[in-house]
Amino acid sequence: MFDGANTDYAWAGHIGFKFPLPGSDRQRGREREAVAEAGAVRDRGHALRLQVFARLDQRFDEAEAFAAQVKRYRAAILPDVEDQRKAAQHDYRVRRIDALNLLDVYTTFLETHRSYLEALTRYRAAVTDLQTVGEDLWEIAP
Repeated sequence: MFDGANTDYAWAGHIGFKFPLPGSDRQRGREREAVAEAGAVRDRGHALRLQVFARLDQRFDEAEAFAAQVKRYRAAILPDVEDQRKAAQHDYRVRRIDALNLLDVYTTFLETHRSYLEALTRYRAAVTDLQTVGEDLWEIAP
């Protein structure tokens, strides 16, 4: 019913369209994701750094312990065992001890030298490990 003067808009409504601006929400989401990923990388780097320092401290402690062990062998243990061997040889020559006792002294002498060489090997391996620290970081994993 249109009479020209009186208009009735009772049927009228409101239509609205919502268009996201290109890149706004998506861009903010990507930025948040990048920030979170950067934080994760930073945390992994910090954890790796702590792990490397812990391994270095452990290697230094091992090297110091092996060095002290080698010093003890050189300063006291090896000279004592050598003196015992010489004394046993002399006693065997003058027939104060029998061959089994001499073999027992030689066995002790050889076992002590073997233990010394093992300690020396572990010490040198620890020192080499410290000298080559970080070289494995440059190797490319398959």
